[in-house]
This record gives sequence, C-alpha cells and structure tokens, in this order.
Amino acid sequence: MIEQSIRSKNNQISGFTIVEVLVSIVVFAMLAVSITVLFSSMQASQRNAQYLSIATQEARARIEIMRADYSNLVNGTTTFPLPDTLPAGSIGKVVVSDAGVGEIKRLQVSVAFAGRQVELEALATKEGAL
Repeated sequence: MIEQSIRSKNNQISGFTIVEVLVSIVVFAMLAVSITVLFSSMQASQRNAQYLSIATQEARARIEIMRADYSNLVNGTTTFPLPDTLPAGSIGKVVVSDAGVGEIKRLQVSVAFAGRQVELEALATKEGAL
C-alpha cells in the first residue's frame, strides 16, 4: 500500500494546466490594454496642456501688441493669425470696445482651438496699461 502511494506520487506530472495558461494570457492581455490606454490618455492630456499654454501666450502677446498701439485701436472685432503649433482651424479674435470711462478701451482676446477656448480681458489707455 505504501509502495503504491509512492509510485502514484512519482507518476504525477507537475506543470500548468491549459486553464491556468489561458487565465494568465487573459490577465496579461488586460494589463497590456490598460497600459496602452493609459499612455494614450497621458499623451492626449499633455498635448492639450501644450495647446492651452500656446493659446494663453498668444492671447497675452496680442493684448500687449494692442496696448502698445493705442492710437490705432478702433472699436470692433478682428481676427489675428495663430502659429502652426496650434491645431488647424484655431481662431484668434480681438474685440475692442469703450470701457465707459474716459478714453479707456476694453480689450477682449480669445483663442479658440480643438473645442476649447482661452479668453483674456484687459484695459488700455493712451499711457499704456491700466
């Protein structure tokens, strides 16, 4: 009896079953897909942050250009060119209006890109910024 139990233990083959291998493959595949989605999402977030930074810089620069050229400010809406680093179809827009006090002009600058928009406002006087 003891000899028979020893023989049966020695005859067993150790290793993984097909079910264990399949479960391992499925778990590995799920991890690989999750990591791929994570990296893709991170790249999109980084790209959007870069677009936001560029749009904000362009809006600030446009305000400074307009403040420096107060004598040529005319009430109304105009557009301005944007760099190629923003997505195609991006639009820069400036609205100049009277602020309602003296010779102060209100500048509203917006940069629209990829379904998002940056809006900045400033006041300008003959002497420069307010």
